Amino acid sequence: MFRSASGKTELRLTRGRMFFYATSSAMGLLACAASVCFLPVGEGKGVTSELRSELAFLNRSLDLTERKLADLEEEMEKRIALDEKVRVVSDLEIIHEEVRSLGVGGTGWHLKRPDLVGPRIGNRLVSIGERIEKLERQARFEQESFEEIVDELAQREKLLAHTPSIMPGQGFITSYFGWRISPITKRREFHRGLDIANLGGTPIVATADGKITFAGWKNGFERFLTLDHGYGYITRYGHLKSILVKVGDRVFRGQTIGLLGASGNATGPHVHYEVLVNRRHVNPKGYIHSGLF
Repeated sequence: MFRSASGKTELRLTRGRMFFYATSSAMGLLACAASVCFLPVGEGKGVTSELRSELAFLNRSLDLTERKLADLEEEMEKRIALDEKVRVVSDLEIIHEEVRSLGVGGTGWHLKRPDLVGPRIGNRLVSIGERIEKLERQARFEQESFEEIVDELAQREKLLAHTPSIMPGQGFITSYFGWRISPITKRREFHRGLDIANLGGTPIVATADGKITFAGWKNGFERFLTLDHGYGYITRYGHLKSILVKVGDRVFRGQTIGLLGASGNATGPHVHYEVLVNRRHVNPKGYIHSGLF
């Protein structure tokens, strides 16, 4: 859902729209509230018709402001629900309600001149101000949460790109990882990789993103390549007909790095493929996803 670059972009756009909508709307409401704070009190008897008209307009404006504020609060709840859904499907830690409450905290809102308005209007303005500030805090909290989600998914995407996951070349597996009788010495030995046979010259590809750390001759394998993928992953490719990269080159999954051959101790054209995790040999079949080349 969020593994692709377009998915990350959409996630960032969603986050950005949420923050812009929440903060810009909140600031607009705040400006509206501030603009009416210093109108004459005029809530008692004996006020002029002009003041009554202004008070009626003020009350209608406050009604509209409170309705828009309620819509904004509902929209924020949707953003919070989206945050929780993304965390569930991404297997990320859920933020508990207590943490969210601590994150939005109290309010520093106050009327600078409460004596200039009556208690009824003053209480409404204070309530509006507190709700605006709560939304601003929630928006900042959700922005940080979405930043955390994007960063985590980006790290996962990078890890996947550097994890061996495909066949090093097309062909047929002729010898598996584990104990076997050597076709060369006829003795029992532990085979530390897979042998994949095909016609000489078949392209051999990097099975994950990485860096070439060895490209040259190795006893028994002759033309030999080693890739360091980071995160503890290393892959090795032996018996090559030719090497198409050099030490220091950075390569990507699926990029051709050599051609299948029969150099060294080989009974026929094939590639010997090894996978190491934290410097220990593992069965390469565990790092070849079904149907992937």
